[in-house]
Amino acid sequence: MTDCMTVRAVVRNTDADGRVQIELDESQACEGCAGTCIWRWFPDTTRGARAALAADVSVSAGTPVLVSLPRHCVLLSAVTLHGLPWAGLLAGALAGWGLTGTDLGCFAGAVIGVALAALLTPGLRRRIEQATLRHVTLKTAR
Repeated sequence: MTDCMTVRAVVRNTDADGRVQIELDESQACEGCAGTCIWRWFPDTTRGARAALAADVSVSAGTPVLVSLPRHCVLLSAVTLHGLPWAGLLAGALAGWGLTGTDLGCFAGAVIGVALAALLTPGLRRRIEQATLRHVTLKTAR
């Protein structure tokens, strides 16, 4: 097992600034995650999934490539984006119960906690995506 999650893709377009448009190959499992990625479970929603990445290698349209992402980036993203709403729910519920001592106060606190987490998540998600893109590597496939 490797420390990266790697998926096969095909270059669809190259830009003058060194970025490439790739299309993920949903017919093969990622290497490094034993093929348990949920995006493969729903092929209708991911068919032709595309991304724009900076390329350190010279590639042209139609070139098969390997796109790798370190596992720690995936784990950090999942923990942050899924953990924040859960933390808001629990912290809000505890705060509501602590302030009021009632079930209604606990419920109201939980709703407020989730709402605050929902307000924070979009901006945080953008920053995490940008940080994750800095760790993506693109190599020509053999």
